[in-house]
Amino acid sequence: MIPGLFRKYRSIVVVSLVAVAILIGEANSAADSFDTGIADLTAQVVASLSDAGRLSVAVVEFRDISGETSLVGKLLAEELTTSLFLTRRLDVVERTMLDRVMEEHHLAATGLIDPISAKELGKVLGVDAIASGTYATLGISTRVNARLISTETGTVFAAAATTLPPVELSKSRFGSSALQSTSSKRRLEAGEVFFSDDFQTTDHRDWGTNLRIVEAGGTHFLTSDVPGQHFAGRKVGFPENFTFEYSWTFYDDRRSGTVAPHVRVPLELRDGKGRVMRIECGNWGARLPGQQIKDFNESRGVNRFKLVKHGSRYSIYNNGHLIQSGSYPEFGLFQSFRITIPVKRMGAGQRFANFVAKAM
Repeated sequence: MIPGLFRKYRSIVVVSLVAVAILIGEANSAADSFDTGIADLTAQVVASLSDAGRLSVAVVEFRDISGETSLVGKLLAEELTTSLFLTRRLDVVERTMLDRVMEEHHLAATGLIDPISAKELGKVLGVDAIASGTYATLGISTRVNARLISTETGTVFAAAATTLPPVELSKSRFGSSALQSTSSKRRLEAGEVFFSDDFQTTDHRDWGTNLRIVEAGGTHFLTSDVPGQHFAGRKVGFPENFTFEYSWTFYDDRRSGTVAPHVRVPLELRDGKGRVMRIECGNWGARLPGQQIKDFNESRGVNRFKLVKHGSRYSIYNNGHLIQSGSYPEFGLFQSFRITIPVKRMGAGQRFANFVAKAM
């Protein structure tokens, strides 16, 4: 920990990650994918703050090397926000809330951060640090750099860097246009699978930390052996209408064999504006946001949970039986999901298998 940087009490860190994107001449010098590069940058940011305990992070739009804002910076901020959220190591400040605070105080949520503006942001937002940088677009790969600045001293105390593949502008929900990977998304056909994982060839580290994959009865499960609550998630671009399902095990967390009836494992989906839809389903209960817990007859072995979204209508099922439905028009297109894996004792964690998501 940097002396004098982090206060005695839990506080907020603003990561105003303004990327330095320099296109290098060799395509193979870029990260394997845009997502891999963002994940690499995220890991470095989390590692640089590891000594500070649990902190909150806010990501503002990036600027290019000439100091201008663009849709590139907006996309990078959105992607990094989602990636940091999925680590569950930091509390990520919602971008809409950050933008509102900056506007109310007549501050720019983008731009180069100098010692004076870093201290000013620290006072207004009650934060301890800001990460800043620039980006430039030149050729066939994208270099991204970021530096974390103390709002107390105005000095740099940490840095992160990664290399991304080339990107291009295309129409999207950001308004007029936004940056996408060169492998731009096509329209999905009804019934087409856009995400799946049976964990037979998966690296558990793709899903989170303190996780592992076990095989039982011919099925591969994602779980954890480490006591505590762990989070597993992926960054996935969901279409407007979809089905999303996975298998989960009835959770017995005590040596005596008695079941913990309180376990209703959250499934959280995050949309492009940082809003999180939280759904619960587990031992003796499930619910959609704002609704009462509803009991259902689950299997004491392996169950199959299913979420169906059609327009603003959401329905949840277990083993083919409808549990609850509701309308939630406030959510946009989801960009990621995560589940909670509770572990009460070593080697006895909740298990999940066979994730499948299809367009409707």
